[in-house]
Amino acid sequence: MGVEAGLMIREQPPPPNVEPPLLERLRRGIRHPKRLVSILGGVVVLFVVVWGWLRWQAGRQAEMQRAHNARLAEAQRIRHEELAAEAARVRPPPPNLTRVLTPTPPPPRPLCGPLKIPCPEDFVCTAEGTCEQDNMVYIPEGTFRMGCDPESGRRCTGDELPPHTLTLSAYAIDKTEVTVAAYRACVESGDCTPPVNKLGTRPCNFDLPDRDDHPVNCISWWQASRYCDRALKRLPTEAQWERAARGDDGRPFPWGWDEPDCAVANIFRKGTLKECVGTTRPVGSYPGGRSPYGALDMIGNVIEWVSDYYDRHAYYEHARRDPLGPTSGTVRVLRGSSFGDASFRELRASARYHLDPNSASELVGFRCAKPMR
Repeated sequence: MGVEAGLMIREQPPPPNVEPPLLERLRRGIRHPKRLVSILGGVVVLFVVVWGWLRWQAGRQAEMQRAHNARLAEAQRIRHEELAAEAARVRPPPPNLTRVLTPTPPPPRPLCGPLKIPCPEDFVCTAEGTCEQDNMVYIPEGTFRMGCDPESGRRCTGDELPPHTLTLSAYAIDKTEVTVAAYRACVESGDCTPPVNKLGTRPCNFDLPDRDDHPVNCISWWQASRYCDRALKRLPTEAQWERAARGDDGRPFPWGWDEPDCAVANIFRKGTLKECVGTTRPVGSYPGGRSPYGALDMIGNVIEWVSDYYDRHAYYEHARRDPLGPTSGTVRVLRGSSFGDASFRELRASARYHLDPNSASELVGFRCAKPMR
């Protein structure tokens, strides 16, 4: 009995292997197609659900971002409108800054004299109606007719022709000829050399007593030019000298159209061959001979150097604005007249003379000019 029982126990088959439920279900599904379809359907449904949920989350995030961007754009628009309104609003300056922010404009410069000249800064309008500063008279930019006009009935010389219209920039010119006192100061400073009469025997004013207020004479062109340079000026051009003497209305003389006499200039007495004085007079002694711009002694006393080279035909080639004359030559121009001149031709403001620039005479002096910026 015991042996049989042992044999029976040994002959029992081994217990079956325990498989996982999922694999079991798959095997069962394979063995049963309907179950497999059901399982796959569940997986598909789960995938669809998860994919739909992910899309919904993405859409929700995008909608929230769009709403945020819209709120930000609206806030920026409102701020921009507020800033524009604030900038457009006119706000008065603080009381203590009103004078600084809105300065009072300077009053317009009054027009001086019958020529209605706007005097530059530092120039004074005189009772005679001219602009003056430091013994210089101001001449504004303007146009005038230079030379002698035969149609006026006056006898013109060839070097005064043709009459032509010029425009000159503003400048200032000495009211009177340079005096002995002014030139002596230049000599004493070492910048100028003493005058020497190279063409006559009369003593120079520089060497005579009590002549400090007379025009310096016996001056060469080189001496005159050097003095003007040291004074930060220059000799006037022919055109500048003539406009300062005649003005702009075509008059033949500084004082007008009346013929000259000893009441308006230090010259010879016409028709008597006698000098008014016979020598120089203190500068400015003939206020009746004043030019329209206020220059004195433009006729009489001493004839004056100008900067131009002399050319008989220079007027045919003159520039129509600020002419400087020929670029080369051997002699220089003199303008005006002296106490030894008498003829009508010698005394009119358009008359031209020439002399070697190294020469000097008791009849010759000068005045200076400077441009106005």
